[in-house]
Amino acid sequence: MQLYMIHNCARTAWITYFFCTFTLSQQFKHNRYNKHHSLLHFYSNYNRLAADSFGNSYGSEDILVLQGLDAVRKRPGMYIGDTGTYGLHHLLFEVIDNSIDEHMAGACTKINITLFPNGSIEVEDNGRGIPVDICSQTNKSALETVLTMLHSGGKFVDSDNISSPYKFSSGLHGVGLSVVNALCEFLEVTVKRNGKSYIIKLSRGNVVSDLKIDRKCKNTGTKIVFKPDYRDIFVKNHEHIDGKFCPSCASAYDADIIVKRLRELSFLNPKLQINLIDNRNDGEKVTFHSKNGLKDFLQYLMKDNVPIHKQASYIGINETIGGIQVNAAIGWAQDSYSTNILSFANNINTLEGGSHIDGFKTAVTKCVNASFKRAGYLKDKLPLYSGEHIREGIYAIVSVKLMNAEFQGQTKTKLGNAEARSAVEKAVMTELSRIFDKQSSLLNALFKKVHATKQANDAAKLTKDMIRDKHSSLIASALPTKLSDCTMNDCEKTELFIVEGESAAGNAKQARNRNFQAILPLRGKIMNIEKVSKDTRLIENVEIKNLLTAIGIQCDPNKSEITDDEVTSKQNHPRYGKIILLTDADVDGTHLRVLLLGLIFRLCPSLYTNGRVYAACPPLYRVSNAKGSKSNEYYLWDESQLPVKLTPKSSIKMSTEEELSEGKYDYGESTSRSNNKNVIIQRFKGLGEMMAHQLWSTTMNPDTRILNKITVSDAKQASDMLELLMGNDIQARKNYIFDHAETFNIGDLDM
Repeated sequence: MQLYMIHNCARTAWITYFFCTFTLSQQFKHNRYNKHHSLLHFYSNYNRLAADSFGNSYGSEDILVLQGLDAVRKRPGMYIGDTGTYGLHHLLFEVIDNSIDEHMAGACTKINITLFPNGSIEVEDNGRGIPVDICSQTNKSALETVLTMLHSGGKFVDSDNISSPYKFSSGLHGVGLSVVNALCEFLEVTVKRNGKSYIIKLSRGNVVSDLKIDRKCKNTGTKIVFKPDYRDIFVKNHEHIDGKFCPSCASAYDADIIVKRLRELSFLNPKLQINLIDNRNDGEKVTFHSKNGLKDFLQYLMKDNVPIHKQASYIGINETIGGIQVNAAIGWAQDSYSTNILSFANNINTLEGGSHIDGFKTAVTKCVNASFKRAGYLKDKLPLYSGEHIREGIYAIVSVKLMNAEFQGQTKTKLGNAEARSAVEKAVMTELSRIFDKQSSLLNALFKKVHATKQANDAAKLTKDMIRDKHSSLIASALPTKLSDCTMNDCEKTELFIVEGESAAGNAKQARNRNFQAILPLRGKIMNIEKVSKDTRLIENVEIKNLLTAIGIQCDPNKSEITDDEVTSKQNHPRYGKIILLTDADVDGTHLRVLLLGLIFRLCPSLYTNGRVYAACPPLYRVSNAKGSKSNEYYLWDESQLPVKLTPKSSIKMSTEEELSEGKYDYGESTSRSNNKNVIIQRFKGLGEMMAHQLWSTTMNPDTRILNKITVSDAKQASDMLELLMGNDIQARKNYIFDHAETFNIGDLDM
């Protein structure tokens, strides 16, 4: 029985990990910074206030000034995004980007990346090699300077300066290698330059072996070997006991993530050869080299699709306007109904788009409509097609290379240069117009697809309007009786909290702001949609029916087969702007959250696309002073942030204030006996244990709460993983869990 519980808990934990960290990106609603920075900022404020409450002073002696790379180690999230999977791979990509910049400067043709079993990585290129002569500003070698000092490097020289070593580059802030140095257990750099080989060794931001000449050599290049600081920085799932080797270090770097990035770089740099050697897997070697660049990239993306025109399935754009290189590959798929646009700036994947994508979308819409008019497809009185109609089914890669690129933050997810918009718009308008005028059959095929898309959207809108006008009163009366709706009608300002059970719902109803917050309780676990058979009528399940109806989605009750057409959805116009999953912080609550995430993914995926799905984060602990007022209570989301260490004196787990105050927990040696009597630490087992004002201030108040925004970055990968972890194939799921068991920490299970 115990083995069965552990297996099911492990499966639930894997599914949660997949949704929340592997496929779904999370963001905080109330803070523009990344998740870890937000939590660290919250905890630092908590520690300061808690010190005041427990009798400690706060004065100027408590102000710290962090020098050099100490700030990087103290707040790594500011520089690499987080200290999880993303941040770990960001270190590697910073090093690789430097080699890519050498290639863009015309000095590098090959890059080798080697993964080692101890968690270290080697990156070697045949570029010019980092300079080793003395830097006049620091009186240190240039190599040591760029490794140990923030905002140093050869990319601050104006790009239009004839002596600039880099015309285009991805690293503009001068923090790449120095941040890698700060966050690594060891870093060894070998530079081949001036007929000699130089070597320097560093650890955690400090030089441990000065730069010295290793030997003579004929070629040039740079080799960087580094091992991230798993012990102090990248600590998740890593256990270093008595200095022994941690098996999790070997699998810390995900080969699939690295392969995806290297494949992109090879397509973006067709003359570059990139080799990946995985010594963790018997030296397996993968070589990336593209002959046709973005054309190969587009064919790779569309390999499973049918183009609208086989003889003209690829449109290539290669222009330089105002010093900005614009490269794009465009195609439309007949069997695709989504928009698929990848964007890059100086080889950096700008996931959030930016000015270059704004220019691209504007150009495509203008050019297609203008070409339709010239060809006689559009009469003078007919309205133009919208950008959404034209972009349905499009596959496009847009890459720009420009001087002084302006990215948002060091992680560079959005381009801000205004001149990039005009350059891309002009280049795309010019080339697309020429192609459409020359390829009349391609234009005709595109017109048929765009016109069919518009007709389908218009018909759907007409049907929705008719139903809305004819049955508006019936729809209102058909809302679930358990739904405690809000009074506001503005969708974008309203929120629906989905909670587990009447107990949690009771507190949530008392805590909410009924003006814009609605509450929907669910009775027990909902149906696992991955195990629903084709002869099951989805609408007959009361909980699913109530959930979909509350959100604003209608199912056809007369159909039993589950197909894409079964669900008629108002996904683009739901009844609420935010769908917030509010569940207990235990395995059962996590399982319910996963079931809800899977249901939404299958039936209304655009709720993810439109950024409407969130997960609430209720606290785990309340820390208070028994002799103080409510103003002396604080909340924590992580046991590691507790001001004292709890050691239970018995095997019985207790969490009530009475049990704690009776001394059934030992508060550890870190506090005095007199202070122990005044400290109360309460562990919330479920939402039902929280008072209404506590739930409001910590979880529901938009000004103070923490929300995890759930988005899907790769729909196919998400679908495959959801089917694997939640479907009927027990053996496949079992194999997956056992194959990845070494990366899972059983301490994360709440049993």
